[in-house]
Amino acid sequence: TAFGGTSSGRILKTTNAGGNWNTVYYTTTNTGIRALATDAAAPAKVVAGVDSTSVSMSNDAFVTKLSPSGSGLVYSTFIGGVGDDQANGITIDGSGNAYLAGLTSSSDYPTVSAAQNTFGGGSGQNCGDAFITKLNSSASA
Repeated sequence: TAFGGTSSGRILKTTNAGGNWNTVYYTTTNTGIRALATDAAAPAKVVAGVDSTSVSMSNDAFVTKLSPSGSGLVYSTFIGGVGDDQANGITIDGSGNAYLAGLTSSSDYPTVSAAQNTFGGGSGQNCGDAFITKLNSSASA
């Protein structure tokens, strides 16, 4: 499995037993895949990264789960607030929950029972607060 690209990404799956596939993940905006994980419970690939929206020109983190065959989406969602948000790492637990790690400069980044209940500051890309966000197997927080 591999990933890459600055405005799109290619995801490849190869196995000794065959069943190989590849797909291109792209949008009409500047999308970057920053991380990839495998959901062992439902052998699918889950990617996370950053997408700059054409409307606000700010970045939002995203998470996309591909079907095991790579031919479709199980889910895809944006996560973020009014500032720049980027997911730089992802892992999947045994129940299919996704854990994202990244940076946010959004004072309204969605949180529940946050360890730090106020935004620490900073603005722009690569500034602000670190986050860890848990999404369940259907991409709900």
